[in-house]
Amino acid sequence: MEKITNSRELLYIGGVSFFPAAILFKGMFLLYLATLGVCLLLIKFDPLFKKFIVQVEGAKYFIYVSLTLGGIFASISLLYPEYKTVIVLVWFASFVIHGVIIADRMDFMDDDIT
Repeated sequence: MEKITNSRELLYIGGVSFFPAAILFKGMFLLYLATLGVCLLLIKFDPLFKKFIVQVEGAKYFIYVSLTLGGIFASISLLYPEYKTVIVLVWFASFVIHGVIIADRMDFMDDDIT
């Protein structure tokens, strides 16, 4: 099986995990539901996601936690608009930190193979 080493592939995976929550933060609930449905179908049927989940330990956890936390934090920010900036920063920081951990695991895998 071919390794995921292309940065575009990793950005695609991160974008699919990021995009629905970003839409919900803008307050577009129906569009959020549509993009969440499309994202879940991509995660289930896209060969790149299947390859990523098989190759990287914790990838499935990263994807589903990113989608879930994004929805939760965005919903909270809609309920408390005065704290929206803080909520967005906390969610984005958790997304970035978890993404860096996954990227480090991928780098570690590449070092083991070569």
